[in-house]
Amino acid sequence: MQLLGGLQQNDPEKLLSLAKANETNAAVMGLAPAAAARATRQARRLYVGNLPLTATEADLFRFMNEAVRKALLEPQLADPVASVYLKMEKRFAFVEFLSLEMATACLCLDQLPWKYVVIKTLIHFL
Repeated sequence: MQLLGGLQQNDPEKLLSLAKANETNAAVMGLAPAAAARATRQARRLYVGNLPLTATEADLFRFMNEAVRKALLEPQLADPVASVYLKMEKRFAFVEFLSLEMATACLCLDQLPWKYVVIKTLIHFL
């Protein structure tokens, strides 16, 4: 899938470098950590679509954390997911991760089966 600027949906290295540039720019501009977190928020959010009709924010939060933990080689103490915003009328959600790296890595979760449907995971910040 072709994205803005010639990036490919399946090109996580380029997407991560673009996201890191946003984070670096925030630090260079002398923003406080809270302001820097706001500056990178869009880069840390993924669109998750084709959700089952029975999905809830709590269910999706739990499922995404479990899916990420199973995919990681090293265990993590904190939940990788920061928040979930669910729009059930349209059957999609925005999942915000704690780090840019985790959001980029989670692009690999596209086509993940959950509750008898296959969810779609797409980049949101472009």
